[in-house]
Amino acid sequence: MGADLRGKILVGGFFDEFDGLSVQPLVRLNADGTQDTSFLPVGDHSLDSGVLGLTVQSDGYILVGTTGLIRLLPSGLPDATFNSVLTGLQSDVYTTVETQGSIVVGGFFSKGLARIGSGGAPAAFTGLGTGFQVVYPSEGVYTVAVQPDGALVVGGSFGTLVGQPVSRIA
Repeated sequence: MGADLRGKILVGGFFDEFDGLSVQPLVRLNADGTQDTSFLPVGDHSLDSGVLGLTVQSDGYILVGTTGLIRLLPSGLPDATFNSVLTGLQSDVYTTVETQGSIVVGGFFSKGLARIGSGGAPAAFTGLGTGFQVVYPSEGVYTVAVQPDGALVVGGSFGTLVGQPVSRIA
């Protein structure tokens, strides 16, 4: 997966080498495809389990879905103001989007969808109720998109939303 960042491209996934060099599974490329060596995703976070989701926020901060959620500064260093422990997301995070001053996260955890504030604290979802019903541990939310009116479109492997049948999209 990749995301454009002011003429540069972030690439995350399941790899430990780029262009013959050992790297974290998140690199930033220059427009010509060479590695931007000024971007160094290092610190007290671990990307050892790979990058499942990747979003560049409007302020340039980078949300990384892995086993949990990490936020990086544009330089790649951890954002010390973001407390990933507060999010309560200790399972696989596949998707993140910014909407209405908060972050919406989808993945393989209790309701499949969570909303958190900019500092990492959980925020309430209105009308989500019991959330998505998943039957198997391999089910959850893989993708979330925000429509122009602020409504969310959610895709994944689930069969119901707040008790109503849906077919993998809601």
